[in-house]
Amino acid sequence: MPISAKRLWIVDQASGEVLLNTHVGHARKSGFWRPRIISNTPDSNLTCCGLFVTGEIYRQDTRLRVVGLDPGVNDEALDRGIVFHAGNFPWWPWSAGCFTTPERDNRRIVEIARDGAV
Repeated sequence: MPISAKRLWIVDQASGEVLLNTHVGHARKSGFWRPRIISNTPDSNLTCCGLFVTGEIYRQDTRLRVVGLDPGVNDEALDRGIVFHAGNFPWWPWSAGCFTTPERDNRRIVEIARDGAV
């Protein structure tokens, strides 16, 4: 899906209710409109893919660390510093590998996806 589409869904696993559907940015080096180059390599500044679990919240509750669960695919995410954080939508949604989300949604993501959400 292109960066202009709402590509992030947060779903309550118990009820199946969609809690949030919003835009999410990807690493600029991975591709302009959609990520085409994926990497798990530290210092690559590329998007990684796979299944993640949320980790520590930091920087005044505005950033949420993620831990990759797929060996060889995204298991370097924590060491790479991949996090959810606010991006400058729609002007510059890209990152150096992190999941950037609109400011208005970022705090909500941190609130509902904390404490080990998958």
